Amino acid sequence: MKETPFEIYGRVNFLQEGKELGTSLVQDYREDSFLVTIPLQGYRKKLLVVGEWITGLYYDTKGKVYMFRSKVLGREIQNIPMYRLSIPDNLYKVQRRHDVRVPLTIPVQIALLPSAPAGSRGGERG
Repeated sequence: MKETPFEIYGRVNFLQEGKELGTSLVQDYREDSFLVTIPLQGYRKKLLVVGEWITGLYYDTKGKVYMFRSKVLGREIQNIPMYRLSIPDNLYKVQRRHDVRVPLTIPVQIALLPSAPAGSRGGERG
């Protein structure tokens, strides 16, 4: 049995062609699959195609983000409609930063200031 990395009610964002498709919550997991709610983008339901591979971003309770690929295995209706996805073989940790370094070149000018006379304190005004 594959051990699932997903936690119940964990958030999953699905991506399609590099753009966000919608957000789901993990509802249950089994030996070979896990169940998610139908993805929502705002108030609109987004459909997944059974048999296709989908890319997802999973957010764990510690604030870490993981990318994975799963196959859409089917739809299920228990109390709510859900999709059944394959347990991914690999989870890839996505590095997220609060600060970003951007290479930047800006023109600057340097001016030499006249030196202050001996015994005076630079920058003070009388």
